[in-house]
Amino acid sequence: MYKTITLGFVLFLMGCSSEAPSVSCGLTKDNLIGSWKITAMKYKENAQANEVDVYANSAPCKKDDIYVFSSDSTYHYNDLGTFCSPPDSYVGKWKILGVQLIFDSANSYTISNFNCISMNATKKGTTTGEYLLVTFTRQ
Repeated sequence: MYKTITLGFVLFLMGCSSEAPSVSCGLTKDNLIGSWKITAMKYKENAQANEVDVYANSAPCKKDDIYVFSSDSTYHYNDLGTFCSPPDSYVGKWKILGVQLIFDSANSYTISNFNCISMNATKKGTTTGEYLLVTFTRQ
């Protein structure tokens, strides 16, 4: 009896996988809806410049803020945790067109590495090689 129980338990453990199942997550409006926080931000002034970690130098009151993307195409930027002075919360409009995330019909970011848990959003500047790369993490 003991051998049967032990064998059954071993077979059960062998059948369990420590790997999470793979989930396919496309870049869609439905998959963007929810709360996101900026967890990294890098800026490059031009093609010859070095990339600068602007997130590391950001004020603590900015590092805990949340973007909430709603199904009605509005977003709420919420000044949370350590509040800035004055607090900096606002509401705007957002939309997704292909790989472009557009805020308030003017600020367009190209989304890459989207996996429903995190995404990179790049805004190109006016100078050759200029960009702002923002990493968002789902909250």
